[in-house]
Amino acid sequence: MQHFAVSLKRGVPNVPGFPGAGLEGDDIGFGITAGLTVKPMEGTEIGLGYRSSVFHELDGQLASPTGVAGINARLSTPDMVNLSVKQRVTDAFRVFGTVEWTNWSRLKSPRVTAQANGAVLETLHFNYDDGWYFALGGEYDVNEDLTLRAGIAYELSPIDDSIRSTRLPDNDRLWLSAGASYQVLENLALDVGYTYIHTAKTSVNIGPGHQDYNPAIGTYSSNVDANVNIVSASLRYRWGGPHDRPEANGRGY
Repeated sequence: MQHFAVSLKRGVPNVPGFPGAGLEGDDIGFGITAGLTVKPMEGTEIGLGYRSSVFHELDGQLASPTGVAGINARLSTPDMVNLSVKQRVTDAFRVFGTVEWTNWSRLKSPRVTAQANGAVLETLHFNYDDGWYFALGGEYDVNEDLTLRAGIAYELSPIDDSIRSTRLPDNDRLWLSAGASYQVLENLALDVGYTYIHTAKTSVNIGPGHQDYNPAIGTYSSNVDANVNIVSASLRYRWGGPHDRPEANGRGY
C-alpha cells in the first residue's frame, strides 16, 4: 500500500497582475514487492529486488485566480529493480555493491482534469529519463563489539538540461557515507552514521523550446548549488538470542 500526496504552488502567474496557482491532491494505491537471495559460494550473497509501479488517481483541487475547482489526475509511480552483492573477504571484512534502476520515464506528462466536465486544466510535464544508482561499500569488525563501515555511490539523475525546471532542479549526485555500530550490552546496540550528498552544479534555463516555457511569463535562468548532510543515530534492542550486526544495505550504506 502506498499513500501519494502532491502539493504544487506556482508563484509566477500565467497572467501578469494575478496571483499564482496551487494544486493539491492525494490517493492510496497498491503494488507488489519481491526479492530473491542466492548464495552461489561460501561468503558470497547475491540479492535481486523488485518494487512495482503503483497507479494513482489523485483527487484534489486546483486554486487559481478564477476560483477553486475539483480535479483528477492519473499517474503511475516508477517501478524499481535492485541488484546487490555481498562478499566476505575475511572473517572481519566484507564488501558490498549495488546497482539500482528506477523507471522514471514512466511518469511522462500526466494531465490534470476538472472533475465537473473532464476538461484539461493543467499538464505536468515530467518526461524524465530513467535513473541509475551505483554504490560500493565495506564494513570491518574491529572487535566483537565494534563495526566500522564506509561507502561511496554515484546517482545518475533522470533530469537533463533540456527538461530541468524550477519544480525539481535536480542533477547527478555523489554520495559519501561512514558509520559505526557498537554493542553496548548483549542485547543493546548503538548505530551512528553520516552521509554527504554532493549535487553537480546545475543550471535552469526555461525559454522557447523548453517544455515549461510560457510566453506570458517569459524566460527564466538560474544556477543551483545543492549539498545535503545527513546525520543519524539509533539504538537497537533485541529480545532473546545472540546479538546480530546490522549489515550495510540500501542507499548510502
